[in-house]
Amino acid sequence: MKFNNKKRALAHKSIYQTIIFILVAIFLFIISTEFLFKDYEMAKYGLIVFIVLLLIYIFRGHEYFEYDSTGMVVSIKNDSIFKEEFRPELLVAVEFPKEKLDHYKIQNYLIHKRLNIYLKSSHHSTLVKNSFNITHLSPRRIHALKQSLHKIISENHAKV
Repeated sequence: MKFNNKKRALAHKSIYQTIIFILVAIFLFIISTEFLFKDYEMAKYGLIVFIVLLLIYIFRGHEYFEYDSTGMVVSIKNDSIFKEEFRPELLVAVEFPKEKLDHYKIQNYLIHKRLNIYLKSSHHSTLVKNSFNITHLSPRRIHALKQSLHKIISENHAKV
């Protein structure tokens, strides 16, 4: 199975750029008209903290997800849509033989979803954990990802 969320990631990029522009404009307005907020000092600081936290969430990255399990290896790539402009180090790419996949876990948080893949280590009897952000995958893609990973794990357990 092979899929990615390139179209959805590009849509998110334009939405995020618009949000960033609006937030910067609001921030500059607050700073330039400080005399309007003299009576509302706490509200001003609260709004600035909210803007900073929202920008951190946006630039945290990993909106692009690519999965390929055709052949004998599984390839997973997680990347940021802002990598060219701001964060080139956010690329997370893993390729591994299917027989090394031990198990996986999908964690659902309030506004964040994470795929944890546990691989058998070739040198030790431990497991190596790889994490991928799948927040921007559609529910249909997440279901397909679960089915594909479950099929690989079932085949691995049948061989043993």
